[in-house]
Amino acid sequence: MNMNRIILSVLAASLLGSQPILAADPPKPNTSTSNLIDRAKREWRELKEAVKCARKQGFRKCSRAQKKRIVIAGLALAAAIAATVYVVKPRTFAQQAQLNAKLFNAIKEGSLWKVKWLLLRGAAINTPIGGYAPLHVAVVQGKEDIVRFLISEDADINERTRDYKTALDLAKGNIKEYLEKNTDAQTDEQLKAEKQRQFEAEQRRKGTSK
Repeated sequence: MNMNRIILSVLAASLLGSQPILAADPPKPNTSTSNLIDRAKREWRELKEAVKCARKQGFRKCSRAQKKRIVIAGLALAAAIAATVYVVKPRTFAQQAQLNAKLFNAIKEGSLWKVKWLLLRGAAINTPIGGYAPLHVAVVQGKEDIVRFLISEDADINERTRDYKTALDLAKGNIKEYLEKNTDAQTDEQLKAEKQRQFEAEQRRKGTSK
């Protein structure tokens, strides 16, 4: 059996093996368990979509980006299933800080599947380290796939850095274009202007109500 068939067999086995797990909810899920199952289901759908390429035209003919997507989706699914089985226990402040630090390192490495796994484990998506939130790091590092994922997971798009910079202030190239066209991202100046307009509108409203 050649390598392509081995890879496809492993992916197929992962899909078949995970289907019954993801199809059933536990009898009395708590909130965290329910969220993990929902994420696992999303990762399962992502993997199914990713392997369509391999099923239709063969793994060898897939582009490098498509192969990367299949691998990331498979790893993310495995992480999601593992996190669903793994009970997320209360952690100390030091343990949480270590988990958050690992998230920053994963972003700098450009490892999307590690980012997904760490968020599943409970890493904080908006907690800053050194004045920068995870989204800021992803933008500065130019990790567009991670930027998109963090935003899809409700990262605060207009969180400011210690230097009062938003993600849009820091963004360049394709990431800046994506933020401008597909999100509600604003620069620090735009946020200040909006706040001033709201203040003035409130003052006018109070004036007319007297």
